Amino acid sequence: MPDEAKLSLKLVFVNDVNSAEMEVALTSKVSEVKAKILQEFWPSSQPALETVERLRLFAGGREIGGKEDDSKLLKDVKIPVVSQGPTPVHVAAVLKGGSGTAQGQSKEAVGEPSQCFCTLL
Repeated sequence: MPDEAKLSLKLVFVNDVNSAEMEVALTSKVSEVKAKILQEFWPSSQPALETVERLRLFAGGREIGGKEDDSKLLKDVKIPVVSQGPTPVHVAAVLKGGSGTAQGQSKEAVGEPSQCFCTLL
């Protein structure tokens, strides 16, 4: 496989000091890259693998893949390529059961956020 068909990625894990570098083919599916990150590059300081529902990858201010686009090839999602070194990719985990509500509370109990900006003295 020619060199131009490979892409070097610098994985920057969200809320963590850990980072890693990996090389992937541009013909790899986004889902394959995410699986490789979980299997080979997942730091122990991140949430346990069994609590991770899926990964979200971001490069150049755009999400790479996504729920519907994980079956696409890297070359088709137009991942930005950095000529001077690896392309930085931010890795964020979506945890299982993460509905956006506070733990142990139903959506009804949480309610809508207030639009009031009053200060009580």
